Order: sequence, then structure tokens, then C-alpha cells
Amino acid sequence: MTRVVLDYERVMLDYDRVTSDYDRVTSDYDRVTSDYERVTFDYDRVTSDYERVVSDYERMTRVVLDYERVAV
Repeated sequence: MTRVVLDYERVMLDYDRVTSDYDRVTSDYDRVTSDYERVTFDYDRVTSDYERVVSDYERMTRVVLDYERVAV
């Protein structure tokens, strides 16, 4: 009977350790997922800003070229 109790205690310790590891990994996963979503949002925002700036630059280039053509 003592062996069974010792085995049970060992199994419970292993269970607690594995459960703790699982909780830690789950927490890490949630943190990384949150970071990924934040970075993806930032990337999309920056990409949108970049496309807007490029569009503005191209528009201003056309305005300058039109001005130079008319000014001559």
C-alpha cells in the first residue's frame, strides 16, 4: 500500500508540474498571439500610411510637372 501511495504522490507531483508548464506555455502563447496581432495592426497602418504618402508624392510630382509645362 505504501508503494501505491508513493506512486500516487509522484504522479500528482508530475501532474502539477505538467499543469504548471501547460499554463505557462498557454500564457506565453496568448502573449505572443497578442503581440502578433498588435504588430500586424501596426504593419497594416504603416503600409496604409506609406501608400498614402506615395500617392501624395505622385500627385505632387504631376502638379510640379504641369506647373513647369505651363510656366514655360
